[in-house]
Amino acid sequence: MNPDFSASVQSRLADLIAFRHDLHAHPETSFEETRTSSKVLERLRDIPGLDIRDGLAGGTGICATLNAEKSGPCVLLRADMDALPIEELSDLPYKSEHPGRCTPAGTTGIPQPCSVRHMLSDHADALAGPVKFCFQPAEEQGCGGQRMIDDGILENPHVDAAFALHGWPRPGTGAHHQRARRYWPRRHRLKLNLKAKAGTRHIRTRAPTCCWPSRN
Repeated sequence: MNPDFSASVQSRLADLIAFRHDLHAHPETSFEETRTSSKVLERLRDIPGLDIRDGLAGGTGICATLNAEKSGPCVLLRADMDALPIEELSDLPYKSEHPGRCTPAGTTGIPQPCSVRHMLSDHADALAGPVKFCFQPAEEQGCGGQRMIDDGILENPHVDAAFALHGWPRPGTGAHHQRARRYWPRRHRLKLNLKAKAGTRHIRTRAPTCCWPSRN
């Protein structure tokens, strides 16, 4: 059976956009995602048939399983929840309401597993195996994923494949990039020593500065 998900998407699209805007307006940094976690839990608990584990990775992590009793291959869908300590300079109506914090990419991915969860739950009988929906804290610190694994999200049932989605504006609307295995697996520190023959007395920059390393 190949279910048509388009009707499920369209019926919930306005609500998912409003949900994303709400999360964007209320960013929370690593291991402080209490409001974000509670908002996700509210939506998960609206769906019957989910086995929900919360309080993971120190308190805010969540993993919900659909069709936990099925014996087929298990797929995990993952989204991160934490914001960055960066001032948002925009005039968007849903811009960050918290000075010094914003979500330039991360939590914009939360509605995707939520929407997929709705669609798959509508067609749960057509699925061959379990599906896990993982909402991870502290992606920006580089340690939240490991703590979720330590709390057993890859077992009971065992995960055979995992997928994640992360917002990135460069490809443009309607486009996506993908690759096998690792893709931006964690944040790294980069120290630059700048030398010049001439310059002004003071060099000022707006911190923090983001550097995108080459993938080559």
